[in-house]
Amino acid sequence: MITKTITIFCQIVCVVLVTMAYNNLTNSLPVAVKIQENVIIKEIKSDLISLNAPKKKIPELANAVYTASNSTGLNHKLITSLMYTESNFKINAVGPQNWTNIRYKGLMQTPSATWFSDVDTLHGARILKQKLEYTDNNLRVALACYKGGKNPTAFRQADQVLKLYSKLQQNKEI
Repeated sequence: MITKTITIFCQIVCVVLVTMAYNNLTNSLPVAVKIQENVIIKEIKSDLISLNAPKKKIPELANAVYTASNSTGLNHKLITSLMYTESNFKINAVGPQNWTNIRYKGLMQTPSATWFSDVDTLHGARILKQKLEYTDNNLRVALACYKGGKNPTAFRQADQVLKLYSKLQQNKEI
Protein backbone atom coordinates (compact mmCIF):
# COMPACT_ATOMS: atom_id res chain seq x y z
CA MET A 1 0.00 0.00 0.00
CA ILE A 2 2.80 2.43 0.89
CA THR A 3 4.66 1.58 -2.35
CA LYS A 4 1.52 2.30 -4.41
CA THR A 5 1.03 5.63 -2.59
CA ILE A 6 4.64 6.62 -3.22
CA THR A 7 4.32 5.64 -6.90
CA ILE A 8 1.15 7.75 -7.31
CA PHE A 9 2.79 10.66 -5.49
CA CYS A 10 5.85 10.46 -7.78
CA GLN A 11 3.62 10.36 -10.87
CA ILE A 12 1.76 13.47 -9.68
CA VAL A 13 5.04 15.27 -9.01
CA CYS A 14 6.30 14.32 -12.49
CA VAL A 15 3.11 15.60 -14.13
CA VAL A 16 3.40 18.88 -12.21
CA LEU A 17 7.07 19.29 -13.15
CA VAL A 18 6.42 18.54 -16.82
CA THR A 19 3.52 21.02 -16.83
CA MET A 20 5.71 23.70 -15.24
CA ALA A 21 8.51 23.06 -17.74
CA TYR A 22 6.06 23.25 -20.66
CA ASN A 23 4.60 26.51 -19.36
CA ASN A 24 8.07 28.00 -18.91
CA LEU A 25 9.01 26.98 -22.44
CA THR A 26 5.89 28.39 -24.07
CA ASN A 27 6.14 31.62 -22.07
CA SER A 28 9.73 32.16 -23.21
CA LEU A 29 9.04 31.72 -26.94
CA PRO A 30 8.96 34.92 -29.00
CA VAL A 31 5.54 36.17 -29.95
CA ALA A 32 4.89 37.91 -33.24
CA VAL A 33 3.98 41.52 -32.63
CA LYS A 34 1.43 43.20 -34.81
CA ILE A 35 2.81 46.61 -35.60
CA GLN A 36 0.29 49.38 -35.95
CA GLU A 37 0.27 51.05 -39.34
CA ASN A 38 1.98 54.44 -39.05
CA VAL A 39 3.66 57.02 -41.27
CA ILE A 40 7.02 55.22 -41.23
CA ILE A 41 5.47 51.84 -42.10
CA LYS A 42 3.61 53.48 -44.99
CA GLU A 43 6.87 55.06 -46.18
CA ILE A 44 8.70 51.73 -45.99
CA LYS A 45 5.90 50.04 -47.94
CA SER A 46 6.10 52.79 -50.56
CA ASP A 47 9.85 52.26 -50.87
CA LEU A 48 9.38 48.50 -51.16
CA ILE A 49 6.78 48.97 -53.89
CA SER A 50 9.08 51.34 -55.81
CA LEU A 51 11.84 48.70 -55.59
CA ASN A 52 9.51 45.97 -56.90
CA ALA A 53 9.47 43.88 -53.75
CA PRO A 54 7.09 40.90 -53.98
CA LYS A 55 3.61 42.33 -53.35
CA LYS A 56 2.58 39.54 -50.99
CA LYS A 57 5.71 40.06 -48.87
CA ILE A 58 5.51 43.85 -48.53
CA PRO A 59 3.70 43.93 -45.14
CA GLU A 60 6.11 41.35 -43.70
CA LEU A 61 9.19 43.11 -45.09
CA ALA A 62 7.96 46.52 -43.94
CA ASN A 63 7.46 45.23 -40.39
CA ALA A 64 10.93 43.63 -40.47
CA VAL A 65 12.61 46.84 -41.63
CA TYR A 66 10.62 48.93 -39.14
CA THR A 67 11.54 46.65 -36.23
CA ALA A 68 15.24 46.54 -37.20
CA SER A 69 15.33 50.31 -37.59
CA ASN A 70 13.76 50.88 -34.18
CA SER A 71 16.06 48.36 -32.53
CA THR A 72 19.34 49.61 -34.04
CA GLY A 73 18.64 53.28 -34.70
CA LEU A 74 19.60 52.82 -38.35
CA ASN A 75 17.53 54.68 -40.92
CA HIS A 76 14.80 52.47 -42.42
CA LYS A 77 15.71 53.64 -45.92
CA LEU A 78 19.30 52.49 -45.36
CA ILE A 79 18.12 49.06 -44.20
CA THR A 80 15.76 48.82 -47.19
CA SER A 81 18.57 49.82 -49.58
CA LEU A 82 20.93 47.25 -48.09
CA MET A 83 18.28 44.53 -48.22
CA TYR A 84 17.59 45.29 -51.88
CA THR A 85 21.25 45.15 -52.88
CA GLU A 86 21.91 42.01 -50.83
CA SER A 87 18.98 39.81 -51.84
CA ASN A 88 16.54 41.75 -54.02
CA PHE A 89 14.01 40.95 -51.25
CA LYS A 90 14.33 37.18 -51.69
CA ILE A 91 13.90 35.66 -48.23
CA ASN A 92 15.54 32.39 -49.29
CA ALA A 93 18.47 33.95 -51.18
CA VAL A 94 21.77 32.09 -50.95
CA GLY A 95 24.93 33.70 -52.26
CA PRO A 96 27.86 31.99 -53.94
CA GLN A 97 30.45 30.26 -51.80
CA ASN A 98 33.29 32.65 -50.96
CA TRP A 99 37.00 32.06 -50.35
CA THR A 100 36.29 31.08 -46.72
CA ASN A 101 33.71 28.49 -47.87
CA ILE A 102 30.86 30.52 -46.37
CA ARG A 103 27.63 31.00 -48.27
CA TYR A 104 25.78 34.10 -47.15
CA LYS A 105 22.04 33.67 -46.83
CA GLY A 106 18.71 35.39 -46.41
CA LEU A 107 17.42 38.89 -46.97
CA MET A 108 20.52 40.54 -45.57
CA GLN A 109 23.04 37.90 -46.79
CA THR A 110 24.47 37.08 -43.35
CA PRO A 111 26.58 34.00 -42.53
CA SER A 112 23.56 32.38 -40.91
CA ALA A 113 19.89 32.77 -41.73
CA THR A 114 16.71 31.73 -39.97
CA TRP A 115 14.56 32.41 -43.05
CA PHE A 116 12.33 34.61 -40.88
CA SER A 117 12.38 38.09 -42.38
CA ASP A 118 12.17 39.95 -39.07
CA VAL A 119 15.00 37.96 -37.44
CA ASP A 120 17.28 38.05 -40.47
CA THR A 121 16.70 41.77 -41.07
CA LEU A 122 17.47 42.59 -37.45
CA HIS A 123 20.58 40.37 -37.61
CA GLY A 124 21.86 42.18 -40.69
CA ALA A 125 21.06 45.61 -39.23
CA ARG A 126 22.95 44.75 -36.05
CA ILE A 127 25.96 43.61 -38.08
CA LEU A 128 25.92 46.92 -39.97
CA LYS A 129 25.60 48.80 -36.68
CA GLN A 130 28.72 47.00 -35.41
CA LYS A 131 30.57 47.86 -38.62
CA LEU A 132 29.61 51.53 -38.12
CA GLU A 133 31.00 51.48 -34.58
CA TYR A 134 34.18 49.80 -35.85
CA THR A 135 34.64 52.44 -38.58
CA ASP A 136 33.84 55.49 -36.41
CA ASN A 137 30.46 55.90 -38.17
CA ASN A 138 31.95 56.07 -41.67
CA LEU A 139 28.94 54.72 -43.56
CA ARG A 140 30.77 53.99 -46.82
CA VAL A 141 33.55 52.05 -45.09
CA ALA A 142 31.04 50.27 -42.82
CA LEU A 143 29.02 49.18 -45.85
CA ALA A 144 32.20 47.99 -47.60
CA CYS A 145 33.08 45.97 -44.50
CA TYR A 146 29.55 44.52 -44.51
CA LYS A 147 29.96 43.69 -48.20
CA GLY A 148 33.22 41.84 -47.68
CA GLY A 149 36.01 44.16 -46.64
CA LYS A 150 38.03 47.12 -47.72
CA ASN A 151 38.54 46.15 -51.34
CA PRO A 152 37.46 47.67 -54.66
CA THR A 153 34.54 45.27 -55.16
CA ALA A 154 33.17 45.89 -51.67
CA PHE A 155 33.46 49.67 -52.12
CA ARG A 156 31.65 49.44 -55.48
CA GLN A 157 28.85 47.50 -53.79
CA ALA A 158 28.80 49.97 -50.88
CA ASP A 159 28.44 52.82 -53.39
CA GLN A 160 25.43 51.04 -54.93
CA VAL A 161 23.76 50.97 -51.50
CA LEU A 162 24.58 54.64 -50.90
CA LYS A 163 23.23 55.65 -54.33
CA LEU A 164 19.96 53.81 -53.71
CA TYR A 165 19.77 55.18 -50.16
CA SER A 166 20.17 58.70 -51.50
CA LYS A 167 17.42 58.17 -54.09
CA LEU A 168 15.03 56.80 -51.46
CA GLN A 169 15.74 59.76 -49.20
CA GLN A 170 14.94 62.14 -52.03
CA ASN A 171 11.87 60.14 -53.11
CA LYS A 172 13.28 59.88 -56.62
CA GLU A 173 12.13 57.31 -59.12
CA ILE A 174 14.22 54.17 -58.89
